[in-house]
Amino acid sequence: MIYQNTDLGFCVVSVGPVLHKKGVFSVKARPYAALALRLRGSASFRADGKDFTSLAGDITFIPDGVGYEAEYTEGESLVLHLLGCEHRRVENIRRAGAPYIKEYFLDMEETWKRRRVNEVKSLFFRLLSLLEESEARETDAALAACLGYMEAHYTNPSLSLAEIARAGFISEATLRRKCAKHLSQSPKEYVIKLRLSHGISLLYQGLSVCEAAKACGFSDEKFFSRTVKAHYGIPPSAFLG
Repeated sequence: MIYQNTDLGFCVVSVGPVLHKKGVFSVKARPYAALALRLRGSASFRADGKDFTSLAGDITFIPDGVGYEAEYTEGESLVLHLLGCEHRRVENIRRAGAPYIKEYFLDMEETWKRRRVNEVKSLFFRLLSLLEESEARETDAALAACLGYMEAHYTNPSLSLAEIARAGFISEATLRRKCAKHLSQSPKEYVIKLRLSHGISLLYQGLSVCEAAKACGFSDEKFFSRTVKAHYGIPPSAFLG
């Protein structure tokens, strides 16, 4: 799934609604990928040798260079067009109908209108993280307990692997294995991701780099700055509201 791609790069070229007329359509391969949340209606696709149906609440991904045929009912989607996206598989994420999914797409649309491109990308990656975590919670109760604990305590700079593992009544080694299997990252990387996501939102709200670093769980402002630069390719100052 696209949310399991650990080396995902792209440029956002547009975010906005697309209205679908009822009928059968053939779409030629395009130079950009499309990630679409179906708001209403349905569509049956044949793309890259796959047949699938997209319902309201589903997220569909079509890579660049892939043409497709679709039979639509009358409906509407919110679509991100991505240039240079490295994910190459056609996908339909069926369990994506949670309310927060639509909210993230609407936030990305509104942010795009304000030309806050980096913020759109930040929201996009946060959405992928939520989809990935949703899958993990559905398949592993112990990991779900550990993830919940991390989400409740990540702002504590002294949060330890031992206390996280105790929340799920598992060993530290088991926690590492579960995170590697379901999240493709270590518990430490997951905590850092939570801290970064919160820290970036605080910067947008107007906090200073030092204030955001402390509030999201980094005990060292310089380490926060280096980590932001490593993950997003730009310094924290670029996110200041």
